[in-house]
Amino acid sequence: MRELISPSLTVIYHHDYLEVIFTGRRTYEEIANMLEIGVVKCQNATVRKILTDTSRAKGNWQEFDRFRIGEKIALHYPPPYKIAVIEKKEIINKFVENTAYNRGVDILITDDRKSSMDWLFKEKNNHTLLPDEMQQQLAHLLHEDRRSKNCVRKR
Repeated sequence: MRELISPSLTVIYHHDYLEVIFTGRRTYEEIANMLEIGVVKCQNATVRKILTDTSRAKGNWQEFDRFRIGEKIALHYPPPYKIAVIEKKEIINKFVENTAYNRGVDILITDDRKSSMDWLFKEKNNHTLLPDEMQQQLAHLLHEDRRSKNCVRKR
């Protein structure tokens, strides 16, 4: 079933997930409103998985708004919710995702619908949020830390 909430917001009810399509402006107010409507629709449909497509939204993000949206997602979509967001590649910088994830949200933001759906229905969440370079640096630091703990000086 498809429900047109407003000219820029459509909700599609699937058997085991909710799909929200947003085509409005990327402002804190509009996205926050979409998140609030989405969680109510999830509760009414008794689903815990949500696919949000904001790839056709207009405008760019203000950096502080990215942080605030990450907090808003955490407020509305704590576990057991699982949220996948489809966004334009050039818009994604992981700030929203990391903010929400660091507050306990099971979230993925990507530019690919197939990978969003695969992740949404994968039982175990194995995605990482750190860029490859940061993962390598972290692995190196952990290795060095372990090595230094094993090298105890004898007196």
